[in-house]
Formats: sequence, C-alpha cells, structure tokens
Amino acid sequence: MTMLEVLKTLLGNLQQAPEPRSAEAPGEPAAYELAYKEATRALEQQAASLEGLRTRAGLLLSASALVAGLLAPAALPSPSAQWLPVLGGGLFLVATVMLAFILLPIRKWHGVTGTKKLLTDYIESERPATMSELHRSLAWFMEGDWDRNEDKLVLRNRLLVIAAVLVTAETTFWLIAIIK
Repeated sequence: MTMLEVLKTLLGNLQQAPEPRSAEAPGEPAAYELAYKEATRALEQQAASLEGLRTRAGLLLSASALVAGLLAPAALPSPSAQWLPVLGGGLFLVATVMLAFILLPIRKWHGVTGTKKLLTDYIESERPATMSELHRSLAWFMEGDWDRNEDKLVLRNRLLVIAAVLVTAETTFWLIAIIK
C-alpha cells in the first residue's frame, strides 16, 4: 500500500457523520439550508425593492418641486381661471405628502433576526438546535417577515403611482393656467 492510498483511507474515515434528524426538522438538512437561503434572498430583494421605490419617490418629489417652482409663479397672476393654479398647488401638496410618506422610515419593517434571540433560543438553550432546526426556524419566520413587509411595500407602490398621476395633473393645470 502506497503512502497516498494510506492518506486517502485515513481521510476517508474522517468524514463528518451526517447531522442527526429531529422531530422539529425531519427532512433533508440540505433542503432546510436551501429554504433558509431562499428566504434570505427574498428579504434582500424586498429591501432592494424598497430602496428602488424610495429612489423613484425622491426623483418624483424633486421633479414636482421643480415644476412647482418654475410654473406656479407664471400661473398665479393669470386673470382667467383662478382655480387652476390653486388646484395645481393643492395637487402639489398632496403629492408631496404622499412622497414624503414613502421616503420616511418604515416602522416595524422586518428583516433581521436578533443575535440575542438566536443565542438564547437556539444556540445556548438547554437543548441547542441543530443546523437543520436553525435553518428551518429562520426560514419559517423570515417568510412571515416577508409577508408583513410586503403589505407595506404594496401600499407605498400604490402611493407612488397616485403621486405620479397627481404630479402630471399638477403640471397640466399650471400649464393650462399659463396658456389662458
């Protein structure tokens, strides 16, 4: 037997034993790891969607303020159709409030499991969790976090669409007031 064969035999015997299965995580350990990775990816994509939404809201707020700053002074002295500039200003204010709401931090946005909770409930508990149990629990709770966050994200997406329509209408009313 050569030295290489002896090393292969010794190293082959050192392979880790498979993780024992438990009642809390009876499935395949790799499947729980996959579920955890997918839940993590979903929360990361959700956070990226929120950041993209906030970027668009900031741009729309800037455009709305620019339009108001340029067109409102020209539209206000208009003798005919006095209600058009007032309506444009009202739409500007409503759109600004909506866009500010989108830009504000979201209360109770879920996306991180606290380290203390992991340590006390899973790692340093009386019966520490296996990696499969840990992956399963985290994936389960992350899905719930994603669901709760999604409602808040959908609301902000809808507000952005409404604000975009309001900014378009605001611009239109001020332009009509200038032309008349």
